[in-house]
Amino acid sequence: MGVGGLTRLRSNTDVALSLVFAEFEWGTDIYKARTMVQERMQGAREQLPEGAEPFMTPVASLMGEILLVGVRSTIKEGEESYLPPREVRSIADWTIKRRLQSIPGIAEILNMGGGVKRIEVQPDPWRMQANGVTFDELKKAVADSASTTTGGFIDVGSTEIMVRNLAMTTELDDIAQTVVKKVNDRPIAIGDVAKVVWGIEPMRGDGNIAVSPEKTSTPAVVMSITKAPGFDTLRLTEEIEKALAELEPTLPKGVTSTLLFRQGDFIEHAIGNPTKLAFAKDGDKLVSDKTIPDGKQLPVVLQISAAEGGKASSAKFSLNLAKCATCEHAEYACTCVHH
Repeated sequence: MGVGGLTRLRSNTDVALSLVFAEFEWGTDIYKARTMVQERMQGAREQLPEGAEPFMTPVASLMGEILLVGVRSTIKEGEESYLPPREVRSIADWTIKRRLQSIPGIAEILNMGGGVKRIEVQPDPWRMQANGVTFDELKKAVADSASTTTGGFIDVGSTEIMVRNLAMTTELDDIAQTVVKKVNDRPIAIGDVAKVVWGIEPMRGDGNIAVSPEKTSTPAVVMSITKAPGFDTLRLTEEIEKALAELEPTLPKGVTSTLLFRQGDFIEHAIGNPTKLAFAKDGDKLVSDKTIPDGKQLPVVLQISAAEGGKASSAKFSLNLAKCATCEHAEYACTCVHH
């Protein structure tokens, strides 16, 4: 507390996640407010439990979600070139997401589904007991098996040569062969007391999509793309769609991206249906090739266009210009009592 302009502070806590909302007075400069909150966060870090890392979300509004993109592998399990959902998630995280984040105007990209890929070391208690290995020893060996450390430097005349221990690896066999300890001069490796396999982080939800005319859904990664304030939604959407099209040929066989939600469609329909609204008068031509009688200035819809199935279609409308038998006015403009 104690931040100028702060009106309310509230939080929402769930398993392994806590969201803190700081609400400021109307008219407060958002960037100034973020700077003040960031200063308070630095002071709160010391009071947090080990492993808890506070951070601020990007500047974006609730209406900033402009696209939902589904990424999946169309090759079925068991067939050649099949990719499990965790591999599709890795592609979405490290290839597609990074390319889209380079586009100016993107505030945040949140990936859901597929499972975040990770290496799991699954201890075997019986083997650990037989080899005299404790969980702390196994934990330390696993941490040391895939790390990069510095070794200082070596003086060679007037030159300093940097020494680094480049032990970072994602090869399961290399990790399994890491020595935990020696028992009677016999090295005990991680693979002797545990299994080293690929797995995924605990999931609290998943993603599935189905594209018409498919009747069953397939596992997929759903990418939620949020724009920053002040950027044109339609122009930014076009740039994202262009980037996705450029990425398509570089993706593994069978991996495709599909637009699930496009905020730009609502904008285009709102300003495009009808696409032309005018006031017509005597002598003006309507889409029905008929004229407005005798100087009457009335709003008429000239043409309506809509996108269906990716193709532009147009519908033409004409006005009923039948005249009133009593006053000779067009029926749509007649003010007689019987009308």
